[in-house]
Amino acid sequence: MRPILVPQRKRRRGGGRARRHLGGTLKRLCVTAAAVLLAGWLLMAALRPFLMDYQEVAELRKLEVKLAQAEVENEALRRRIGVLNTPKGIEVEARRLGWVRHGEILIQTSETPPSPPPAATPPLNAVRSREGLVNRAHRLASRTLARLRGSAPPGP
Repeated sequence: MRPILVPQRKRRRGGGRARRHLGGTLKRLCVTAAAVLLAGWLLMAALRPFLMDYQEVAELRKLEVKLAQAEVENEALRRRIGVLNTPKGIEVEARRLGWVRHGEILIQTSETPPSPPPAATPPLNAVRSREGLVNRAHRLASRTLARLRGSAPPGP
């Protein structure tokens, strides 16, 4: 028997193989991108419970701090109620609110004492050098410390 000869196809010139290669690369790139997106989505879905748990623990800690502060405040208010249930406590609170007993005269004084007159200080341009400023600061500090200690201030 004789073999059957199949005519050969003519090969195209002009990048047929390059197009197939480019198409394969593009296909692989799309599949890889889809796989990365799917993996990212699955990772986020898997991590969501842990993230929610972390947020809930942080919120729980904040609420526990608020609860502790409220308990401290409640205890202080309970003590105040105990004090206000005594006649002396009622009188102190009434006087704090400005109440007076029948026959008493209310005398109010100013809340803040008048400010002392400003100390005589030379103008800022009186110190011409840095050393003069340092010396003046040293003298001022020495006088202030001497006054605080109760001893006589040193001379100028």
